[in-house]
This record gives sequence, structure tokens and C-alpha cells, in this order.
Amino acid sequence: MVAERLANFLRAARPAPDFGEIATLSQNLDENFGQVAPFVGDLLGQKTFDDVQAFQRRELTRNAARFAARVAENRVREGHGDLRLEHVYFMPTKDGPPQPVVIDCIEFAERFRSGDTAAELAFLSMELESAGRPWVV
Repeated sequence: MVAERLANFLRAARPAPDFGEIATLSQNLDENFGQVAPFVGDLLGQKTFDDVQAFQRRELTRNAARFAARVAENRVREGHGDLRLEHVYFMPTKDGPPQPVVIDCIEFAERFRSGDTAAELAFLSMELESAGRPWVV
């Protein structure tokens, strides 16, 4: 039920191809690692930081064709951007089962709410798995 609602929403959402381009994804990595760097040594070891950064950059390069294909297939769209369990509610209906309602998308930054539709679903799937309910989606 939730997956169907999410799929319909993303199918109808505005394509946002610029947010799937390698240059944009690389810029996002630069920003993320720049924000984490001050915490290296306190909350995160240097080796872990370096390994994660190297892995993500390597995968971005190694899968450039796959990222380009996702853009070409209109798989990069404006979505929720932060789909977590606390954003999904089941509202009662008069004549049937409760229906899923999703709230609280990222409104302040198009760049944060736009991305690959697979990532949107994967984020919620990870939350459900962590909560011990992978079957819900």
C-alpha cells in the first residue's frame, strides 16, 4: 500500500534531471564531506572518513553510465527527500482500510528533495528494515 502510493507520487512528480548529473552528485559529496571533516578525530576516525570518501568517489566514477541512464529514463524527480517512518501515517477511511499519508517533505531546498526515485524508496526501506518491519513496503 505504501509502495504503491509512493510509486504513484513519484511517477507523477516533476522530472529533475539536473539533480542526477555527475557534476551535481559530486558537488553533493564535496559538501557532505566538507561538513563532516570538522568531526574527524572526535566522532569519526580519519581512516574511516578517507575510506568512505574514496569509496563514494570511486563508485560515482565507476557507475557514471548508470547514473546517466537513470537521468535519461526520467528516474530523477522531485520527491520527498527525507522519507522516514515518522513521515508516514495511516489515516482512517469511511469505507475501507486506512490509507497511507506522507507528510513533511523538504520544502526549503529543491536540491535536497530531488533525486533518484530508487533512493527515495531505498531510504524508507532501510528505515523499515531497521525497525524490524521490512515487509511493510
